Amino acid sequence: MFFAVLPPTVSEPDLCLFLQVVIPAAMVLGGVFALGIGLSLKSQFQKPATGGEALVGQEGDARSVVTRRGGSVFVAGSHWSAVAGMGTEIPAGRRVKVTAVAGLVLTVVAVEEDPGGS
Repeated sequence: MFFAVLPPTVSEPDLCLFLQVVIPAAMVLGGVFALGIGLSLKSQFQKPATGGEALVGQEGDARSVVTRRGGSVFVAGSHWSAVAGMGTEIPAGRRVKVTAVAGLVLTVVAVEEDPGGS
């Protein structure tokens, strides 16, 4: 095994071919492992893309009056049951923002409208 890492001599052509194959293969394999580790670490620090946690911060529309007792909102392409956060009543048609998720019920607050109209 020790002789496999020594530089080849002119009298050993098989060893020269061995190093020409092993060194590039080891470099490619090392690169693949480094890429896999990098992508794994990156995924650990990303926001969740699915589940209830992914809805927090999303905006949608109130489809009915939303009170502390309940209502209906449209967020992320789906209709959801919702309750109004901060004890306010949100009229139908108003933009809302999700602040929490408890099971299948969203807690929402009204989004402040831009006075500039944009």
